[in-house]
Amino acid sequence: MLIPSKGMLAKRWLKLDKTVVRDIAAAVVDACKGDNKAVFIGTDSQMHDHKQEYVTAIVVYTEGKGGTTFHTKTFTGEPRSLREKLVNEAWLSIYAAWEIQKVLPNGVDLAAIHADVNPDSKWASSKYHDEIYGLIKGQWFEVVTKPGAWVASYVAEFVAKHRNEAA
Repeated sequence: MLIPSKGMLAKRWLKLDKTVVRDIAAAVVDACKGDNKAVFIGTDSQMHDHKQEYVTAIVVYTEGKGGTTFHTKTFTGEPRSLREKLVNEAWLSIYAAWEIQKVLPNGVDLAAIHADVNPDSKWASSKYHDEIYGLIKGQWFEVVTKPGAWVASYVAEFVAKHRNEAA
């Protein structure tokens, strides 16, 4: 299991345009101002130069208007298995969720953690779907898996795959 040594909020966070976010807690609180806000978290990873690069994304979503996105990266050696990679992704999202829910303003909830697993048996991750779902649900978070897990499947994946274009 991958454990961030100083906590997820202490890590270096960025916006999609590579702008460094000096205080992620304050930035999320600021993005939560206004009505109809929901917070979603997800993690995806890619192998780069024999290192696994995990990208955890926090999206403050405004219904009908889009969202504000923040992300951070965590690097490890190559995972021994798909299961290890998926468990690491889930735990990084859980750690971020534990920390960010403490600073959310009243009336704004952490809507869900988006997990990069698919229940469809044609995908290799389906073998671990129930385990990852249960891991996140067991921490009292709502879970969204593929195909609806857009924070993991699109936001975090975009940053992980386009590492030279987005920080």
